[in-house]
Amino acid sequence: MRRKRVICAVLAALLTMVFSAVIAHAETYHFDLSTSYDGNGMEYAVLTATDASGNVKWQYYSDSYQGAQLSNFSLVMNDHGCIYLVESGAIKAFDFYTGNVKWTNNDFQGSPAKGCYVFSSSDKLYIAGYLGPDLFVVDKDGNTVCRVDDLGTGSYWPTQMHFEGNSDNLTIQYESDGMEHTFNVLNYFSRRDGIASSGSASSGGYSSQELCSMAQSYYERHNGFYPPLADCTYDAGKGTYTIHLYEMVDDGGGYSHTATSAWYEVNSQGIGTDTLFGTAVNLSE
Repeated sequence: MRRKRVICAVLAALLTMVFSAVIAHAETYHFDLSTSYDGNGMEYAVLTATDASGNVKWQYYSDSYQGAQLSNFSLVMNDHGCIYLVESGAIKAFDFYTGNVKWTNNDFQGSPAKGCYVFSSSDKLYIAGYLGPDLFVVDKDGNTVCRVDDLGTGSYWPTQMHFEGNSDNLTIQYESDGMEHTFNVLNYFSRRDGIASSGSASSGGYSSQELCSMAQSYYERHNGFYPPLADCTYDAGKGTYTIHLYEMVDDGGGYSHTATSAWYEVNSQGIGTDTLFGTAVNLSE
């Protein structure tokens, strides 16, 4: 009997550890990048991750770099659990929850245009620099895919970047002349790499996984917060997808509750309604 009690106690402890790990990784983190200058004109940055209660979970302190017209730093939010920091021409990927540097890519060597980035369906980061390069692409493992110094548009100071619908057409908007320039990424890749996969294009719409990813990115673009969790259900009768964006909030004592960010009902093209507010949404915009 004592042996059974010991075994049960061990199993209970293991289950508690697993449950605690799930709760910890369901926790929402907020990120703040602060930059400062020392007395010698050197710029440095601190990246801080805090939980929903404002507790600091981890911090990263950069090296110092000579200050210039443009900042040496820019923060990039990722769709799949990573945080990217552009630091003096290098791109660093941090684990969302631990702050560990997963990899560093030194090939960008540009001044990052704030907010001018997008992720493809294969989780590649597309980013533009104010003073070049016009386009830099790095994959999820930190490998340089391509670096294009000049796209030949004649424009400068990029402000926005997005994929058009379910195609491979990448559009970059510029502040210099208010123009948008679109090109197809197949010019630089031997296979599709847009926000939709080839299967989605042939079926005329996005998959449920792609719609979830698009909805999370859409919410971040329009509300400044990235919902870490997303569920998608398909209604065959209506031909629509219902997407729930949410986070799990730890209440302590092994309990948690769901905090909803948005409910979207969309078609396979990502066009539909924000059912909480009754407003129209297009997840590609």
